[in-house]
Amino acid sequence: MEGMSRKLIRIVILIILAVLISVINTICLQIILASKRLLRSPTTLLITNFIAIHLIQGVVVLPLYALTQHFRKVVWLHDSYQFMYKLTFYGNCLAVLLLSIDRLLAIKLLTSYFVTVTKSRVKKLIIVCWTYVFVLCLIPFFPSQKSNTALDKMLLIKYNYNAPQVWSIFMLILNTLIPYVVVIGIYVVINQKIHKLVKSSIKRSSVSDKRTSSHDPSHNKESRNALQTTLLVLKLLLCSAITWFPKAVYVVIRCFYPSHLSQDVYGSGFERNILFSVNFVSILNALIAPLIYFFYHKGHRLRFKSIMTFCSGHNGVDPNYWHSSQIR
Repeated sequence: MEGMSRKLIRIVILIILAVLISVINTICLQIILASKRLLRSPTTLLITNFIAIHLIQGVVVLPLYALTQHFRKVVWLHDSYQFMYKLTFYGNCLAVLLLSIDRLLAIKLLTSYFVTVTKSRVKKLIIVCWTYVFVLCLIPFFPSQKSNTALDKMLLIKYNYNAPQVWSIFMLILNTLIPYVVVIGIYVVINQKIHKLVKSSIKRSSVSDKRTSSHDPSHNKESRNALQTTLLVLKLLLCSAITWFPKAVYVVIRCFYPSHLSQDVYGSGFERNILFSVNFVSILNALIAPLIYFFYHKGHRLRFKSIMTFCSGHNGVDPNYWHSSQIR
């Protein structure tokens, strides 16, 4: 009875989280897609891809995870959940990498950013990344040897989606560890570039006349826009790093120290709760990240307010009246 009550609590938590994630990410996507000004920026496409991953987690991954809590012996549920979870996990890692590279180019190039980074190139890059992750995540459907847990064998459960250890290590290193090391390196470079921009701005303001600088604000505006968006993206990346870190540690233990967890991970109530907690924390990223984007992006916030004002009939404000500041 105690096991059933815990199972029910987990299912309820997952359903509530799925609803919240689906609603919040849908609102964010609708606001972005409804704004022609926002869609002009290549960075917005990358953020849209980032939010779309979270929406998939809320609409597909979490409901499947909730169902597997009760219907453990249903093979297609387990396989579908494992495939979609890994697809969104590694898709999120590459989305973080793409956003970081985009911010590096924005800070380095400034005025020539839109010449080098175009929407067409960003779309092609997103498609290539998704194709790459999709193909890799299909591999566990065709393992050389099936490696179910001891409890699975006892219950005569034979899942079709079984990640080989070599595949797990490969994905962990190439598509998780390396991208985050690169991201850290990128933000070290960005931090140095920002300091240079601040110093040069202070030097120009001390040398130049205030009146002159007020009539020639283009360079300062480019730097300010790039810096604001970079700080926003940094908050999104930190959120991903913090929430996905426990899952990464768990995967490392499963890959390199399988004797610690492999025997009783599903049989022991304590270890099952650890696994659920790790997955829960990682999925929280799908809830927190869109809220960060909403509260820290002024244009997004203004457009949401204008839509609410228009829908409620106050002052008859057309939502197209508001234009967000251009993302760079």
